[in-house]
This record gives sequence, C-alpha cells and structure tokens, in this order.
Amino acid sequence: MDFVKTYLAGVFVSHITPGAVGGFPLFLFLLHQQGVPAAKSLAANLIDSLNTGVTLGLLLAAGAVFFHVHGAAAGNWLPAAAIGTTIMIVPALSLLLFAGKISQAAAEFRRKDLGQRRRTALLAARIAGEIERFEAAVSEFWRDHRPLLLTNLLLNILYWTAYLSTAPLLLNAVGGRAPWPVMMGNQLAIQFAQYLIPTPGASGGAEVAMALLVRRFIAHDRLVTFLFLWRIYTYYISLLGSSLTIPWAMNLVRKYQ
Repeated sequence: MDFVKTYLAGVFVSHITPGAVGGFPLFLFLLHQQGVPAAKSLAANLIDSLNTGVTLGLLLAAGAVFFHVHGAAAGNWLPAAAIGTTIMIVPALSLLLFAGKISQAAAEFRRKDLGQRRRTALLAARIAGEIERFEAAVSEFWRDHRPLLLTNLLLNILYWTAYLSTAPLLLNAVGGRAPWPVMMGNQLAIQFAQYLIPTPGASGGAEVAMALLVRRFIAHDRLVTFLFLWRIYTYYISLLGSSLTIPWAMNLVRKYQ
C-alpha cells in the first residue's frame, strides 16, 4: 500500500508540473525515504519506461499497418508519435545497456582528477559506486525476474490499450466518426505533446492540440463537449484520485528530514 501511495503521489506531481518533470524525482525520493536503494528503484523505473516505449511502439506499428487505407490521416500524428516513442525508448535502453561503460568512465575520471580537484573526484567516486549498484540491480532483474519483466510488459499493453481507447469511445459517444487507429494515434501524439507544453498538466495546450487533430471528425457544436469529457477521463479523474496521497507523502518527507 505504501508503494501504491508513493506511485500515486508521483502521478499527482507529474499532473501539476510543466512537462510532468516533478513526479519521477519525487517518486524515487519517496522510495528512498522508505529504504529502497536508489539504484534499484531507478533500474525498476527505467525497465518500466522501456516496456512502456516498446508497448507504444507495438501499438504504433499495429496502427501503421492499418493505415494503408487512411494514409492521409496518419500524416497528422504518426511522425510525432514515432518521434516521441523513440525519445522514450533510446535513453532508457542506453542507460540499461551501457551502465557498465558509464561506471568505468566515472571511475577513470576520478582516477585522473584525484590529485587536482578532490571534491570533484569524491563526487565522481560516489557516482561510479551508485552506477555499479544500478548495473547489479539491472542484472538481477534480467537474471532472476524475467517472468516479472514479461508481466510488466503485458500490463503495459493492457493499460495503454485501455487508455488510448478513451478518445475513440468518447468521440463515438458524442456522435463523431473516425477510424479507431486514427483516434488512438491522435491521443498518443497528444500524450507526447503534453511533455512539451509549458503549463502545469499541459492545461490549455492539450485541449487546443486535441481540438486541432479531431475537429474534422466531429460537428463543431459537439467539439467542446468531447474535449471536456476527454480531459475529465484522461486527466482530472486521475488528478483527483492521486491528490489524496499528497498529505501522506508530505508527512513522509517531513518525518525523514
């Protein structure tokens, strides 16, 4: 239960910070306050991020296969979604695959710099040690917990399929018509665009971006209704639920200061 509350507290902070930049650091910090080693929690989160990227890549590929009929519509969102998915996969995969190289580079920097700037060398030593622990955690996950990694991937597929189905279901509910993959692709493109919109939770920008993508699929007098329902289902319900964990998270931060 503490882990669930930690996760939801991170989700809440992601919802209220521009680019969702605050939730991930808070999540790792709260886990650290509960005794979870930073290297292990970072390894778990990077693996989850990689599985999320792979999931979105699979959904993107499946959508592209069906777009031979709707090629013009694909041009509106496919490049943005593909770039966003790549940006999500490459950093996580690089850190997971090359942790050893990064650790060696930090250790080498420490050796060369030891006699010149002691403070920098000590910091490099701490970084090298933490990266070694991170590499050991990644190896442990891969060696001993492959069924869990596969389960994580399958749960990611279920979650993102359900989440991305929100837009086409709501569009249909208000009388709009669009191919299912088109609407899922539009929502996926908006998901990545929200990380670049410099307002808390992408407020305002997300609605405008979605309106630009779906306006041709729905009567104008129903567009506002669709946007209102879409934002409630994909943002405000989660924001409300996750906000309940913030008092607990703040008490935990104060307790261990």
